[in-house]
Amino acid sequence: MEEPIAVESVVFDVGGTLIDPASSVGEIYASVASEHGWTGLDAKRLDGQFH
Repeated sequence: MEEPIAVESVVFDVGGTLIDPASSVGEIYASVASEHGWTGLDAKRLDGQFH
């Protein structure tokens, strides 16, 4: 039996389904990512990844 792998993160996408955020999903993701050291993310490009 294989050892279970450790889960490092879980992301739940609720924008536009359970809640309607004031900012776009891409803007929110880019903002939170920048707080954790991920800089230079394009909010409009991120928006394009959500349908």
